[in-house]
Amino acid sequence: MKNLRFPMISLFLTGLLIFGACEKLEEPELSNEQSLEALENDAELKAAGIDFAIVVEPEGPEYDTDNLLNAFQEVADRQEPGLIQLTEGTYYLDFMYVEDFDGWLRGAGKDQTIIHPVPEGVELPDVLPMLIPAPCYLNFAGGDFRISDMTIDINLDEPMQPWDFFGVEETWMAGVIRITGSTAENYTANTWLNDLAVKGRYVELSSFTPYNVDNAIIFGGGVGMLPMGGTHRVQSCDFQLVETGINSLGASHSELVFGGSPPHGNTMQSMNCGILALHSEASDFRIAFNRMEDMLTFGGIYIEQDNVSWGNLNPGGSTYLLQKNSIDLGAASYPNAITFADYLALSDPEKASEFKLIGNQVSVSEPGQWGILAFWGVQDGEIIRNQVSGESEAGIVLWGYVHGFEVVNNSFGNFSSLVCDVFLHDYSYENLIVATDYTTVYDFGTDNVLKGDVELLNAALKSAGKVLNEEKTSKYKYPRPE
Repeated sequence: MKNLRFPMISLFLTGLLIFGACEKLEEPELSNEQSLEALENDAELKAAGIDFAIVVEPEGPEYDTDNLLNAFQEVADRQEPGLIQLTEGTYYLDFMYVEDFDGWLRGAGKDQTIIHPVPEGVELPDVLPMLIPAPCYLNFAGGDFRISDMTIDINLDEPMQPWDFFGVEETWMAGVIRITGSTAENYTANTWLNDLAVKGRYVELSSFTPYNVDNAIIFGGGVGMLPMGGTHRVQSCDFQLVETGINSLGASHSELVFGGSPPHGNTMQSMNCGILALHSEASDFRIAFNRMEDMLTFGGIYIEQDNVSWGNLNPGGSTYLLQKNSIDLGAASYPNAITFADYLALSDPEKASEFKLIGNQVSVSEPGQWGILAFWGVQDGEIIRNQVSGESEAGIVLWGYVHGFEVVNNSFGNFSSLVCDVFLHDYSYENLIVATDYTTVYDFGTDNVLKGDVELLNAALKSAGKVLNEEKTSKYKYPRPE
């Protein structure tokens, strides 16, 4: 921890804050609600190793973007972590691209500091930086930084000026905050996003997304699908009316925490997917204590390990811990509360990922909704002490070459199954089902083991013609593997 030089230098630039970096992103235990007048006594800044600050005040759409960019530049010029402190008020920002920021961008609070896109819509540069190929709003490449205590409200039906999406002119926003590596060779960053709110709108701009924002937070991607390394946390954030809340696209040798503990869970409401994790390599995910309501097409949490080539990515061998998340799908068509698939393991078992689902609560309410779906290729995982409530065809489904799973002591006491509590697809094999409470099982698979208070319903369901709808899987883009 570097020595602090107080009294703190408080630089009042015409609008830009210096981001104060968190040393190793150590989580301070103190409140961050100190007044601007007492920045020099801010214990959180001391804990983060930040010894200077720039205070930026809102001045309107003509000035706010330049002011903030100037603040970031000031931090870069000083070559040391700094705080950029946004005051109470409303800021109007245009497209931003910031490299290697070391510091903390902090607002005065979710309800006090509000960021909107400029009224005419965000204008993309003529040439996008290589690492930011999509029309995202606030773009950060590399760095070690924290963003907190503000609301980013994408309040325009058409938040982007027209841009080309595979030959079609679009005006929706691909991402609100996008984080990538600083270069194609150095694809790491360390970030902590906390106490943020991101709001979009349901506007039906195109067939691609019914929202004006595709992703609230997106990690990784870039030209040729560049990987995303480093340590990343998203905690105590609120997301509403966007396509996806948090999107991790190509994490590589990363540690990612979304929520993580009871005080730091995120809330997500009225969107197509809460948390999306795709194509990860040797990364550790902890997705815990998040609350989701009214999830649509892809449900609450959707995880996929792909078996196709994605540029510089080499997917495989990641770990996923999903613990004590609460997901209420609401009246949506065909989502699952939690879906995870490992197509890569089908072709290369040595690169199989590890999945553990412990103590989650999922609620379904419509036929075609499933609580937990272990899908194509996942193996040797755990589904333990989860609670499924509501009414649907099945609570837990193992579908397509799923094997080696332990499905133990899950609760269906408040679940009314139209088919069964646990469904084992034809290509499932060598899974263990253990129940201490009465659980109904439909087993089409091979060498699955059922123990405890379990009732097989195969004969009765076959005679009644009750099976899960095979067409449900058609919404996923992959056919049955050969």
